[in-house]
Amino acid sequence: MRIIPNSPLAPAARGAPLTLWIDGRPVTAFAGETLAAVLFVEGRRVIYRPAVDGTSTRPRGVYCGMGICFECLVWVETPVGTGDDSHLRAVRACLTPVESGMRIHTSRPNPSQPRSND
Repeated sequence: MRIIPNSPLAPAARGAPLTLWIDGRPVTAFAGETLAAVLFVEGRRVIYRPAVDGTSTRPRGVYCGMGICFECLVWVETPVGTGDDSHLRAVRACLTPVESGMRIHTSRPNPSQPRSND
């Protein structure tokens, strides 16, 4: 939807800028946006490819945009304790608001691979 300048919706304010990491790359986002919005702005139409029996299936992206279809799953790294320990949780990108410092993976990372130093 395009908002025309004289519309009552025109003075929509953006949240504060923040940095998050998508697949090891720093990205600027704004408070109040969802992960799906940030991925879309970054040109990511394909968000993930689910694996069945070890092989990738068809690409997935934002489909319903309201959390019903689970087509926009991404993995968020959540720090655990201290050090480099972390765990992953799958979230729906269309429902998850961005947070500063989030580490997002569009494919499930292999736990045996070393983490990048970003």
